[in-house]
Formats: sequence, structure tokens, C-alpha cells
Amino acid sequence: MGFPSFVILDQDGEMLAKVEARSVEGFEKALAAAQELHALDLAGKGGDAAAAKTVLLKRIGWQAMPLAAATEQLAKFELSDAERVATTGALLGIELAEARLCEDKAEGLKRLLRILDEGRLVDEPTVSGTFWRYLAVGAEQQKDAAAFARYVEYLKAQVAKNPRMQGQLDAAEKKLAAMKQ
Repeated sequence: MGFPSFVILDQDGEMLAKVEARSVEGFEKALAAAQELHALDLAGKGGDAAAAKTVLLKRIGWQAMPLAAATEQLAKFELSDAERVATTGALLGIELAEARLCEDKAEGLKRLLRILDEGRLVDEPTVSGTFWRYLAVGAEQQKDAAAFARYVEYLKAQVAKNPRMQGQLDAAEKKLAAMKQ
């Protein structure tokens, strides 16, 4: 459900850099960034708390670690307001991915609904769009009409802002009607 990415990993499989541009220059820039992050990682493992924090925040920003590990490691550091805001969105992204990939699909849907019920869904188009797509698919797969109805309500609000989404709303309302039968 995403675009292929090129990343540079260390010998332990930890992400060191993401290739942003698919060009020689893009790969060279990523390699230089990987070398810098690797040096910071070594410094962090050697006791440099600032370096360890920088590496952790980078990996969380890439959503390149499990939620439990990320939150456990974050608890060791004091974050600035800007760092807290940045990590909140990234942690939510990790949580969304883990809910989608959960082997127990009913549990995955429950996790998504918990995010919604707790008011933790951020109003950022990429994150919210991903969330609603995952919720709709999960609700449809689990034949959960109540959860799918929440998706339909979201679409109604979106159509008010963007009438071009009317076709998507119409299709969702038909699916919801079929689910209720």
C-alpha cells in the first residue's frame, strides 16, 4: 500500500538513511547521511546521550521501529516541545501500521477505533487519510457496520469540504447499507 523505498541499513538491520532522490546524487547524499548517523549511533552507544537521542528521534521519524520500543526508549529522554510534536505524529504512524499489520484483524480494528475514541487522530491529511483508509478496510473485512458507519460520517464531512468526494461517499453508503442487511 505504499511506494518502494531505498534505505541504507547497518549490519544489525537498523535504518541509517532513506534515499530521497533516485539519482546518483540522491544515493551519495543518503550514503553520507548514513555515515553521519552511524557515527552518532556509535557515540550514543558509547554513552553520548545527545547522540543517542538524535538517532532515536530520526528512527522514530522514519517509523523504523516498533511502537513499544520507541515509547520505552523515548521515556529516557527529555523532549523539547518541537520534538514532542514531531514524535507524536510519527508514533501515531507506527501505531497505525501495527494495527493494520496485526494478525488478529478484529484486534487491529479495535486499536484503530481506540485511537479515534481517545481523540488521538491528528488533523494532518496524510495521517488521517491513512487512518480512515485502514479503518474502512478493517471494518469492511470484519463486517463491522458500526465502525464502517464512522467512516461514512467522516466522508460526509469531507464532501462538505470537497464535493468531488461525493462518488466515494455514495459507494461507501451502498457498502454500509449492504453490511446492515
